[in-house]
Amino acid sequence: MASAGGLRRPVRVPASGAVLDGDLVVPEGARGVVLFAHGSGSSRHSPRNRRVAAGLHDAGLGTLLLDLLTEEEERIDARTRALRFDIDLLAGRLTAAADWLGAAEGTAGLPLATFGASTGAAAALITAADRPEAVRAVVSRGGRPDLAGDALERVRAPTLLVVGGHDVQVLRLNRDAAAHLAAEHEVAVVPGATHLFEEPGALEEVVERTTAWLLRWLRGRPRSRDRTSGRSRARSRVALHRSSGQDAGMDVGWGTDDQWDARPGLDEFLLARIAEDDRVAADAAEDSGRKDWSTDPRGTGAADRRTAEHVARHDPARVHAECAAKRHLVLACRDVRPDMHFLGRRPSGMADFPLSPRDPHQLAALTLALLALPYADHRDYRPEWRP
Repeated sequence: MASAGGLRRPVRVPASGAVLDGDLVVPEGARGVVLFAHGSGSSRHSPRNRRVAAGLHDAGLGTLLLDLLTEEEERIDARTRALRFDIDLLAGRLTAAADWLGAAEGTAGLPLATFGASTGAAAALITAADRPEAVRAVVSRGGRPDLAGDALERVRAPTLLVVGGHDVQVLRLNRDAAAHLAAEHEVAVVPGATHLFEEPGALEEVVERTTAWLLRWLRGRPRSRDRTSGRSRARSRVALHRSSGQDAGMDVGWGTDDQWDARPGLDEFLLARIAEDDRVAADAAEDSGRKDWSTDPRGTGAADRRTAEHVARHDPARVHAECAAKRHLVLACRDVRPDMHFLGRRPSGMADFPLSPRDPHQLAALTLALLALPYADHRDYRPEWRP
């Protein structure tokens, strides 16, 4: 069913000898489409996946939520629990669905991403590995990327692994799997969340992180005019990751030159820095065993008041809260002005800095620039971002 607001219809997708039921939604002017793989014992009706999909629709992204098992197979699996862990079967069907989207009316030609929950994350990663030219990004929510096995090393799509901070075993499995990813990736920890992200605000944070990641990568990749500078930026980015203790096993060989031609827009720069701050806070909390130092800074063994104040100021709980607030502001500003990705190439008629906050677009740009000031000495910070 097509309408002025886009496309919304049930579909039947042929895949590996079966016909799978799905729900396809493509907003008008969609920037891309996201193929969902549900977790073990679930289906396309998963309320958590549908909540994420609704957030993606609001951001202008299409979605296909798909049953990876037929009705008869679901009845068998309910008794035996065998098919939900048949990763080869699930991945083969998801890959067939990716091929179908590439040719279907309303989605052909749209940039594609895969999203997997629980065991579906392994299928999402295997599809990305098997269709490197088609899949531009991957997101895992509380997933089991470790079940993708050797396919992890073949994934070339930037991958976001979102895990609850209290989902201890799955968090460990995700970090172990991340060490085998050659593509750009991030392990995003949602503080205080358990496996199903049922805590207040947890699923909302999943939606925000997923949306930001997919909007970042489901854009065209401009060709590099200076291949040397493209390689240089790739090496600098890898060096930055290594110096921060993240992705220590990364190899510069994975980055293609055209990926690094255009430096990130201010909103992308900010989201990346916020993610780094959040990760550092999560690591500090994990290493120390304390998640909140603000009420008793001297409890950390601080020798004097200055050290205690420094610890309180960098308390992980406080950093997490500030990161969440900043992320909300960045996403809100991008909603006000969708071309914020290309802040360095402002449309004609757009005033240069300093901006006057007389209209919402200029106010959004000024807000982002002010948020970026603490990072002004970062190697990727651009002079035109300063208000």
